[in-house]
Amino acid sequence: MSKTDVILQAEGLTYTYEGGDSPALQDLSLSVERGKRIALMGANGSGKSTTIKMLTGVLYPDRGSVKINGLTPQKHRTAVNKQIGVLFGQKSHLRWDIPVLESFILHAKIYDVPDKVFEERLEQLIDLLQLGDFIHQPVRNLSLGQRVRCEFAAIFIHQPAVVFLDEPTIGLDASV
Repeated sequence: MSKTDVILQAEGLTYTYEGGDSPALQDLSLSVERGKRIALMGANGSGKSTTIKMLTGVLYPDRGSVKINGLTPQKHRTAVNKQIGVLFGQKSHLRWDIPVLESFILHAKIYDVPDKVFEERLEQLIDLLQLGDFIHQPVRNLSLGQRVRCEFAAIFIHQPAVVFLDEPTIGLDASV
């Protein structure tokens, strides 16, 4: 595997929460090639969410390093954010009081997605995730399953190179 094939590299990640007696994560290393998928599986409290937060730059490791496409999230936050999509099951990308479509437009503007690319991508996501019936409704009026589908769409609008999903199926209907 050449360095150019590696899209995500983590070396020796260790993290202890403030006031914690022992590390939530200790000496984790991983390498993911472009186009590959991995899953982190484990019991509650085993460090899955902590790992994702460090990989995305939300948390800084006590020790170790992370690179996404050769960039360190802590040093190159904006550039890395444009390359990743992150879905935390308990956090929202959508604005509560405006229609879903307006949230998507806002998301596209934040990530500098050209209008034509946005329109094409949006059409694909509406079709794939069956969003057409409620895309013009305020987010607050959606069911949990509808909101989760919209959250999925939001993280793919800017066509990220790397996607992180942390408990993404909370409330998701089995038919989607």
